Amino acid sequence: MANARRPRAPSDAIPGRIVCLTFESTAGPWRLWLWTPSPDLAEAVAGLWATDAQTSAFRERVLPRETVELIINFGGRQTIHQIGRPQEPLFFQRSWVSGLQTACLEVESPTPARLIAASLRPAYAGPLLGVCGQDITNRVVPLDAVLAGLADDLAGRLEGIPSVAGRFLLFEDFLRERIRSGRRPHPTACRAANRIFRTGGQIAARELKEELGCSARYLEKQLGEQIGLAPKQLARLVRFSRSVEQIRRARRIDWGRIAAYCGYYDQPHFNRDFRLFTGATPTEFLALRDPSTQAMMVE
Repeated sequence: MANARRPRAPSDAIPGRIVCLTFESTAGPWRLWLWTPSPDLAEAVAGLWATDAQTSAFRERVLPRETVELIINFGGRQTIHQIGRPQEPLFFQRSWVSGLQTACLEVESPTPARLIAASLRPAYAGPLLGVCGQDITNRVVPLDAVLAGLADDLAGRLEGIPSVAGRFLLFEDFLRERIRSGRRPHPTACRAANRIFRTGGQIAARELKEELGCSARYLEKQLGEQIGLAPKQLARLVRFSRSVEQIRRARRIDWGRIAAYCGYYDQPHFNRDFRLFTGATPTEFLALRDPSTQAMMVE
């Protein structure tokens, strides 16, 4: 397993908005850039990120996240295997959208990874992309399949900008225009998702419907259509995601404390959910995780 070097502010940084983490991994060195969205985008965009690697070919298992990822690729072709689903591998060269996932994606990168991406909040992803949220959940689709005529133009303009911060600013302009010209997310789905995220997935479906003043059937229908997951499924994904964040932050791993903090009834329940989402036990994940704690190195 590799370690992250101390974060540094890049020369083209906008103070307070960009951080660069440098990692050493078994495949070679790489950098992860994290960008805080402009306040006017924060409701719909959780963050932006970019990678710049000098790695050999590698294969990693990317963990499910609580965001929809809009990804632009400046490197070689990426091969994506959807774990536990009987279908052929997916091949992506330029850009794609990874919806909410309830299992890992296994990604093969034969060349150094050079990506830039926007992490979209699920209730806003469908309206921003012009699709129904349920149509991209547990799927990875080419960006031009949902943004016909815009995907290649966006990728070309981003690649033409030399600085990482400049690319993030252009990406924000693109997202801002998509939000301005698109439909608003369904209010019930939006409020329900926000409540689930704010509680870390630790809210019962019964309590949620009572807060929103709607029936369980209506709530499940709206979340299912707009986000692609029922309230219990979304809460389960969020609890898992928060447990991964606790692992990343921990100086010393205490599985019982992490399980309790993230709302699991006990450690066996935590272990079961962790294996369902990752295909590995928490201890196996700890040995295989990459430095960002968002993936497991397979090869």
